[in-house]
Amino acid sequence: MRREVIKVSVAIVLSLAVGGFIYYAYQPRLVCKEAAVTRDAIPIERDQTTFEHIYKIRNTSLQTITIDGIKASCNCQSVTITNRVISPRSEGEVRAVFAVARNAAGERHADFLIFANKLEKPVLRLTMSYSFELGVWAYPEQINLGRVVSGKPVEFTINVRQGKIPRRAASSAQSVVAEGVAFEVLPVQDESPRKSTASDDQKRLPSLPSAREDARPPLRLGEDALPLQGEISRESTSSEDNSSLLNQKIIGKFTNDFKAGYHAKEVVIHTDHPDYPLITVPVRWESVNELNFSPTTLHFGFMETSAKSSRTITLIAESEPISVRHAEVSGDGFRLESHNQTASNRVAFVIEVTAGTAPGLHRGQLNVKLSNDKDCQAGLMVIVE
Repeated sequence: MRREVIKVSVAIVLSLAVGGFIYYAYQPRLVCKEAAVTRDAIPIERDQTTFEHIYKIRNTSLQTITIDGIKASCNCQSVTITNRVISPRSEGEVRAVFAVARNAAGERHADFLIFANKLEKPVLRLTMSYSFELGVWAYPEQINLGRVVSGKPVEFTINVRQGKIPRRAASSAQSVVAEGVAFEVLPVQDESPRKSTASDDQKRLPSLPSAREDARPPLRLGEDALPLQGEISRESTSSEDNSSLLNQKIIGKFTNDFKAGYHAKEVVIHTDHPDYPLITVPVRWESVNELNFSPTTLHFGFMETSAKSSRTITLIAESEPISVRHAEVSGDGFRLESHNQTASNRVAFVIEVTAGTAPGLHRGQLNVKLSNDKDCQAGLMVIVE
């Protein structure tokens, strides 16, 4: 009797073991030999905007794995996969492309969760820790001053930035040149943020989602690029967490003595960095008059003698409020119908071409005197048939 019990017990154990092995073997399972990668001081070329890393993944189960989504920790990465369907004992590749953060230094972190076979939990987690070797760079890379009133002083700031590297002296701007611009070059400053405390991390960092909370992004068939969604890393992907950033401010000043139109200057910064001896930063702006009519000439086009028409022309001040002391219209067939203060720096004038105006080309002028005694004129034109 005892032998029979032992035989039954052994049979049950073996059955459970075999069943467990079969169950385990058929569970979707992806592995990656280098799932956690660290790349420090990645050399970045001057015009390089991205770098990439390829993860080799393998299906070690006896079941075909169909990848239906990848969730990334930050929108600074994009992820593609060469083959969405991976047969048992076969391999695939996950290609991660990272944006080069030229305005940051220090270690950065990225996480990728791979979902497959419509399971709620991820089947594989890939991570990357990385930092850039950027040399020195200018921020912003170009400056757009927008609309600048003619005759007004202009001031702009360029930041010459670099990562702080232990046991290496900081580089700095030695001279700055641009035609007609005076520069003030400030000393190199350490702009690394303060180190965060544990309590700060608790406030800032999100927790990993549970299987129920996590919504897998859908994959549209026929697309290699897998969608990105959400933030899943307990480590912040912000470059500020561990950044060591040195910054040198350069303040440029000039007077906009340029006629109306678009203009540009090129700022050339000479540094003592061996790989980046010259940095150029274009500065662009539109020079405008303080007072402008829009449109500059009010054209009524073609009209019949018996017709009349009214149109609006607006006087605009770029940088100060205005008010009208007196306005009048000259020219045959034109009449000032009204004017209205539409904003503190805008006045709209309604001009009418009266019925019965003689055929031919007629030119007129809107004359405006402001309360500050400034005079403004705008052209009027109509062709009467």
